[in-house]
Amino acid sequence: MKKTIPILIAMLLGFSTAWAQSRNYDFYSDAPSGQTLYYRINTTGTSYPYATIVAPLTMSNTYNNPWRDFNKPSGDLVIPDSVLYVDDYGLRIWLPVTSIDDNAFDWCSGLTSINIPNSVTSIGNSAFDGCSGLTSINIPNSVTSIGNSAFHDC
Repeated sequence: MKKTIPILIAMLLGFSTAWAQSRNYDFYSDAPSGQTLYYRINTTGTSYPYATIVAPLTMSNTYNNPWRDFNKPSGDLVIPDSVLYVDDYGLRIWLPVTSIDDNAFDWCSGLTSINIPNSVTSIGNSAFDGCSGLTSINIPNSVTSIGNSAFHDC
């Protein structure tokens, strides 16, 4: 019994560490349509930071369910053109939303329509894979790159 308790504690710590490492976002915010969206801050290729919409968990640790234990967006989704980020020091900055990452809305089958703003220029691989409830999507001319299987099983 004495050996069992340390083993159980080690296992619990291992699980909690794996959970923390699988987090895929820097911050989250509610969309104008009410759904919670998750964002990663990027600076690649620019001097000004921008936001990418991501799934809340990485695919490698979720058994191919990046929304496990999170409320999947459903209904009519309006993606904002910018999002307010507040850092640890209280600095507030509006970040343009410029991309939708790979698997960002993977298997969100409750989504019925999506309105993508003009600020978005790219949609990642399998971004809306399995969104079988989609009946309408607005993709503006600003989108110049759409990844493989972005709308697979829609």
